[in-house]
Amino acid sequence: MESFPHLCNNICMIELHNVSRTYDLGGEKIHALDKVTLTVKEQEFVAIMGPSGSGKSTFLNLIGGLDHPDTGQVVVQGINLAQMKDKQVSRFRNKEIGFVFQSFHLQPMFSAEENVMLPLLFDKIKPSERKKRARKILETVGLGNRIKHRPSELSAGQRQRVSIARAIINQPTILLADEPTGNLDSKNGKLIMDLLHGLVKRQKMTIVMVTHDSDMAKMADKVITIRDGRVK
Repeated sequence: MESFPHLCNNICMIELHNVSRTYDLGGEKIHALDKVTLTVKEQEFVAIMGPSGSGKSTFLNLIGGLDHPDTGQVVVQGINLAQMKDKQVSRFRNKEIGFVFQSFHLQPMFSAEENVMLPLLFDKIKPSERKKRARKILETVGLGNRIKHRPSELSAGQRQRVSIARAIINQPTILLADEPTGNLDSKNGKLIMDLLHGLVKRQKMTIVMVTHDSDMAKMADKVITIRDGRVK
């Protein structure tokens, strides 16, 4: 397999080397990513911007091991994901990568506490320990008094904080956020951004966030623009 030199002098958490990903939609070739090369450093907060269909979500899916490039390499924490088996990628993703989505993706019949505990079900952790960890994380995101509330009993901003708590329950080193403020007003959006910045500082996370909001993007350490599958 083709190898590439590291592109960072400092520690790189994420490296894309000449990565392309094409989809066939209705007989038409869509170049979601076209020969993209870039890096994200350790404990860096990066915002990805670009119009709809520009390749932003594909970028996140490749980093998270949910998709595979047609050409090039995706290297996360020094590991080429293409060289891992599916089960290895799943274990790596569950331990090292957290996901936050615009629509929260919470289980409506579960309480905040139960939603946050879900990722721990894959590990051999006692129920009492799962509850302890979930409550601690919910306190961290300012929801210690909402642990028994279901999503329908929470505001949009609170639901997103539950989503973030669930994403970080396994203490991942990387957090991938797809439009995390997209369904929030500006006040709650700012609160979520402050929370994400706190994770970078306190838990030494690396965050890659897709957003359409230029004001939110300005709060990141670095902004990368993708257009027509290419970094501009």
